[in-house]
Amino acid sequence: MAQFNRCSHRHHSMLRRLVMAGLLVLAVLACGPAVATEPSAQERLAVGTWYGEYSAGAGQPVQRFINTRHPDGTYVLVARLYDKGKPTTELRNKGLWGISNGLYFTITTEVNGQRVDPAKADVAQPYLVQSLNSMSFEYAHVASGNRFRVTRVDPATARLPD
Repeated sequence: MAQFNRCSHRHHSMLRRLVMAGLLVLAVLACGPAVATEPSAQERLAVGTWYGEYSAGAGQPVQRFINTRHPDGTYVLVARLYDKGKPTTELRNKGLWGISNGLYFTITTEVNGQRVDPAKADVAQPYLVQSLNSMSFEYAHVASGNRFRVTRVDPATARLPD
């Protein structure tokens, strides 16, 4: 018990985030597609093709991605890692997505053409919606706090740099 009391506020915050993420996964998986209704206003805004970039910091590889969210609650994500401006890895994910009560979530069902094990903890990813309009979408990963900003792009011309 004494060790628990010495945990910092940061550890309590991380534990709280992990518990919340776990509860989200359980809630989403328990509901399944049987409760699907008409898309919410936020979901209608998020449908479409979006481009984003992410880096963990200066000198770190950059991830560039195009995420296409469909009105039926499915998505296709194509991401490339770039190191010193050169592409090193490409990843193609497919899955399910939704937005409810300010929480954006994805559930990955396929990676590079291979079905994923639904029992793996990292298949469901929860994000807090920071802002969403017809041209930009900002969200923060619940567990890590990593922030993402994506912009709407034309699907006919959207390409990742070579």
